[in-house]
Formats: sequence, C-alpha cells, structure tokens
Amino acid sequence: MKILYVNWAPLWRGAEVGGGVNIYSQSMAVKLSERGHRLFSISAGFAYDFKNRAYIKRGPDCMGVKNYEIFNAPNIAPGFFNYENPMQDVSEPVVEKLFDELINHIKPDIVHFHNIEGFSSNCIKIAVKRGCKTLFSLHNYHPVCNQIYLLYKDKDICKDFNNGYKCLDCIQPPSYSKEIMKRRIAFHVNLLPFGDRIWRKLQRIAGFAAGFPTQNVNRFLKKIPSNKPSGLSQDQCALSDNRHLLYDKRRKLIIESLNQAHMVHAVSDFVRDFYISQGVKAHLVTTCHIGNKMAEVSIGNINSFLQDKCKGKYQNIEILSDNKKESTISSKRSVNKLLKIIFLGISSQPKGLPFLLETLLSMDRHNTEMSGSGQQNSAETKYAKILKQISLHIHARGVWELYHLIEPLSKKIGSIEVHDGYDFNNLPNILCGMNYGVVPPLWYDNAPQVVFEMMAMKVPVIGANIGGIPDFVKDMSNGILFNPGDRSDLASKIEMVVSDRSLEFQLRDNIKPMKTPEQHACELQRFYKEI
Repeated sequence: MKILYVNWAPLWRGAEVGGGVNIYSQSMAVKLSERGHRLFSISAGFAYDFKNRAYIKRGPDCMGVKNYEIFNAPNIAPGFFNYENPMQDVSEPVVEKLFDELINHIKPDIVHFHNIEGFSSNCIKIAVKRGCKTLFSLHNYHPVCNQIYLLYKDKDICKDFNNGYKCLDCIQPPSYSKEIMKRRIAFHVNLLPFGDRIWRKLQRIAGFAAGFPTQNVNRFLKKIPSNKPSGLSQDQCALSDNRHLLYDKRRKLIIESLNQAHMVHAVSDFVRDFYISQGVKAHLVTTCHIGNKMAEVSIGNINSFLQDKCKGKYQNIEILSDNKKESTISSKRSVNKLLKIIFLGISSQPKGLPFLLETLLSMDRHNTEMSGSGQQNSAETKYAKILKQISLHIHARGVWELYHLIEPLSKKIGSIEVHDGYDFNNLPNILCGMNYGVVPPLWYDNAPQVVFEMMAMKVPVIGANIGGIPDFVKDMSNGILFNPGDRSDLASKIEMVVSDRSLEFQLRDNIKPMKTPEQHACELQRFYKEI
C-alpha cells in the first residue's frame, strides 16, 4: 500500500519538533515501511523562508520514508498561532491546492492524518474526494479548540465554551508577523556551517525563545491582565462583531470534516467518549492505544539493565543544567537512600511541572491545614522529614523559567537535579534506578508518551486521574492516581510512597509490557485493510 502521513511537524525531525506525536508518527511510518509498504509524509506550518509564496519542497528521506514539506503555509503550527483566524483552520485555499497536487502526484491508498495544524480540515475532504481511504488520529484537542489544550486562559479545563464566547478572551495570541520572521531567519541561519550554534547565540542576543517551534506554550500565551474580566458578556461580544460565531462555526465544521473520514482513532477511551460527545459519529471512532519505542527494551532485559547501569553512587546534591557552568547549588551529602522521583516533558503549566513544584514547596502548609493549628509544629517537622528523603529529577524543556520555584525547593528537599530537556535515545539511562515517575497534567492529556516510557522501564507512575492516564495507570495496582490539580491529594500520595518503600515493588511487579511499535504497526496495517 501507498500510505501518506500528515502532520505539521516534519517527520524526519522526530522528537526535536512536534514531541511525542512526531516520535510516534516516525516510528510507525518506519515500521510500516519495513513491512513492505511505501510510506510518504507531508508537513506544513513549520518551515518558512524569504520566498513570497507557498510551495512544496522534498525533504530528506528518513529510514525508507519519502518526505515532503510545505514552505510558507499561511497557518503557522502549532495551532495556537492561528488563534485569531479560526476559520482558516477550516479552509485555507493555498495549502489545500498544494495538498491536492501532492495527493494527485503520489496517489496514496491511505491518508493518515495525525493533525490538521498548518493545514485545514478541508484537506480531509480532499483526500476522500481523491478516492483515498482516510484515517484521523486524535492526538490532541485542536479540532475543537485552537488553543489545543482545551484550557481556559491556560488554567481551567474548558468544559463549556459557551458557543464560542469563552474563546474571545481565552488567550492573548503571539505576534504572527514576528513568528514568521523568526522562523525565516532560523531557516537560513541553520543552512550555514555550525548554523545551529549561531542560531542559539542569536536567540540569546535577540531574546528569541529557544527551540521556537517546540517550546512550551507558556512562552507564547502571554498572561492576560488580572484586572480583565474572567469572561465576556453576550452584550460585550456583540460589540466584537459577533466573532464568537466564528469559533462556534469552526468547531462544527471541523467535526463535520472528521465525519467525512473513513475511520477515526482515539488514543484513549476518554478521548473517544469526548469526541463522540462533540458530534463525531460513534461508529467511526475506535480506541487504539499507540505503541512506544521504549517498549522495545524487553521486560526480560530490564532487570539486568538496572543491575548493570544503576550501581553508581551519587556524590553530590545539586541543581544541574546541561551546562555545568549553570550549576548553582551543591552539597556533599550522600543521596544513595533517597527516593528518586522523576518528571519528564516540558515545563508548561498544562503539563503540570509548576503544579508539582508548588505542591512540594507547600507540603508542610498543606499538612498543617489538615492537622489543625495545635499540631502545627509536628506537622511541619513531619513534612520536612518527608521532603529530605526525596531526590527529585527534572528533565524538561524551558525548566529554567521556573527557577523561582526550584531555588527555594532546593533548600527543603533531599536532592534535586534539573536538566533543560533530554535526549530520547538516552531515556533508558535517565529512567534507570528511578523509583517513581510523576505525570501531573492539568489538562485532559490524551495519552502521555511519558507514561508509556516510564512503565516500559518498570517505573511506577504517580499520575493525575485525568484524560487518558487511567487507561494505563491503575490505582494501587501498577501505579498511583491522584485528583488532578489537588495539591493535598498529591502531597498525601508522595508521603505514602516515601513512608512505604515496599509499595514500589508491589506496583512494579504489576506493570505489564507496553505495546511495541512493531505490534502497533501490525494493528494499523489491519485497520488500513479494513477501511
């Protein structure tokens, strides 16, 4: 079969751009190529140069996959850049023309959409009209929310968008023109010898956000002034030329386009039920848990891997970065017996790292509130002892924006290591020896890749009971669940795992092997044939 993958992030860039979804897309495309299928990919909304037109350019081949890239697409990806132009997510003629030309050139049997960011929902209809069997994987909430996370003002879950009224003051969008210019400069600078190093220096000089397309959303979603109303009245919206109708219409038309696909995949049961509630036809939607590369580290080899790799003893307690010159705090106390807890991902508010740090910082206060004023001193002493028994490891892009939380925490906690991001290929070493992983999102996280990665290495997860996480983490069986956004509940779970060291082994024994990319590729192949 000829199979075309559609994603805003260039497939060959993997985790560097587009995060977990692009890792997944790349691994599936490669596995299917190895199984004898002809794989192609197309991306849009990422690459920009100084030509004054949009055009398709052939990208580098990647492990048997032929890649194409639309340069200078009017819709910038990720989708929140297009916040002020909701209807362009439905119809964007320039990209649709190029997409149609590519479909006509390749003539794929299957078109598998992983999102429409950078494209438009009309591209789904184009693929169907051209006679292609079409599948759409629901990796996020962009089809119903061009802020992507379905969070109102980057804070509260948007359970009712009030026919588009709440969209009007949800975020203050970044500058479209500045982002285009930044990406154009980045593209040409990176063509130079050592261009990546030059670009990093230019970013520091010009104040550009490092890793512009994949940096956490908080860099771009500027804070709305605190004196601004939490919502707009209908009368106020009427004065805004009824723009709420555009957001309402956008959602309805994209759902209509999804219903044109031959099959829709939800990455968790929650996502399936949510999109059905939004109008996607139930018979089209199937829950299909994705595979993960870390699962290829066989369970049979993990115990020996841990024994071989985790014998080293920590000598320092310090706040670290990948640049040793940025180390700021150190101590000579041994951390051998500390409980090692890890956070992986990005430092954004929706992903929950600020929430985790604030929870740890305020644990003594939470315990005081729960215990009563008469027991204040003993409560503070109790939690002080708990924190001193924790070694916290953070690997998150943009983490140094949270230094105001990290620095005071370092004075309370037993040990803390901080790294600005991580190399996916080094994950086995990073996860080796960790006692628990914390996955604390505040949004309806569809199916966090880090859950699969941690569980593949038999690291029990302390996860928020939200989105797709409960599909994989079963409370007090193979992991621990806490109420999302509830500091007291998370604090109590942390106290529990510190106090009962045997619990880790009980949970670890119940972690089943995760689905491998090879297994998932077989599954997808079957679905493609059934369409």
